[in-house]
Amino acid sequence: FTARNLWVMPGVHHAQHQLEYNAGGPVFNLVFISFPSAKDPSWNERHPGKATCSVVAEANYEWFRAFEKRWDVKVRADTKQYRAMKEEYAARLLEVVMRVCPAVTPDTVAYQQLGTPLTNNFYLGRIAGESYGLENTPRRFRQEWLRPATNVPGLYLTGQ
Repeated sequence: FTARNLWVMPGVHHAQHQLEYNAGGPVFNLVFISFPSAKDPSWNERHPGKATCSVVAEANYEWFRAFEKRWDVKVRADTKQYRAMKEEYAARLLEVVMRVCPAVTPDTVAYQQLGTPLTNNFYLGRIAGESYGLENTPRRFRQEWLRPATNVPGLYLTGQ
């Protein structure tokens, strides 16, 4: 497996693909694939024949809104429709990974777990499924109050 990150897109017409995907089209507009274990020089010694893979793809929050009022995550996760949606997305993402990484096959996957925007809300305290924090705009980077350094020597603000 490669130590580099992979960005998989269906073609060069990104805006058109995004519109189609947001309308419920079957092709992911962007899939990010990474093998964190390949970036660890001692991984193969400690875990021979195994690898980890992280896959990220955009999901329209509206597709999951019907489930957001279910406060008990265990009840929500057990609903047939929600579970079916997660299984379908996981299968589609695995197809993308197998297409660009032929060493990955259904037989080589020992465990997989798919998070949705609702997962981000529950575990990360998000509002509408956001996963990567603040918007990356020039205006955001000009904010003086939004810097990693603090008035406390040696204390820096980092992370989600």
